[in-house]
Amino acid sequence: TQQVECNLKAILSDEFSARYGVDEREYLREENFTQKPEDKAKVRWMIGTCRAALKEACEADSTAFRDDVAYYDATYRHVPFWLLVRALTFGNTSKFLRLLKPDDGREVAKEYALPYDTLCNLMEMVVCFRNLAAHGERVYCAHLPHVKLGQGLAILPKLELPKKQNGVPMCGLNDCLALFIALKYLLPKSAFDEYFAQMQGAVERLKGQLPNFAFERVLQEMGLLGRWERLAELGR
Repeated sequence: TQQVECNLKAILSDEFSARYGVDEREYLREENFTQKPEDKAKVRWMIGTCRAALKEACEADSTAFRDDVAYYDATYRHVPFWLLVRALTFGNTSKFLRLLKPDDGREVAKEYALPYDTLCNLMEMVVCFRNLAAHGERVYCAHLPHVKLGQGLAILPKLELPKKQNGVPMCGLNDCLALFIALKYLLPKSAFDEYFAQMQGAVERLKGQLPNFAFERVLQEMGLLGRWERLAELGR
């Protein structure tokens, strides 16, 4: 997920800076974010979080001190967004993305050839799994309780996933397969192909180490049903 995070921060900082400049006193204004009434509190929280990150990055006795941010602040009396975003967590960067003005969000999403809402959904999916791994929790059998992959992705029908009676896929929405699908859309093709080949290799090795019934249970927990192995060869 590190490459997904780095790519998002680079694209987001480029687009946001092009519109709102390099001085945090200018780009961290409420009018530069979504104007939805229901999101006002979230925007204020996001701005406060950004300012707190800058403050901590400039304090030499802080555990979050960053000499590059401190240098810019001391030398130029401002900190460009491309530096600020490096001090933000992946989760807060994902939230920042979701709080953009719609037109700004669509410009970022163009770099991924995705609709803005879809990009936000995929990023949230990756962030959730990244947080599970960072806290030492098991990822292979995780089923996210609050985040589900949007069912409008063109690749889902191609995987021929088993469906419930209501037509909803039985897997691939909030499990490991959902993470693989998100990475398919968010990583460059070469990076995803390498990652997916490694994952397939791990699955094959596991097959040789477990009895058949246990191996099938692992696949089920991961959501690796239907034609999941075609994920690398299929177009998005």
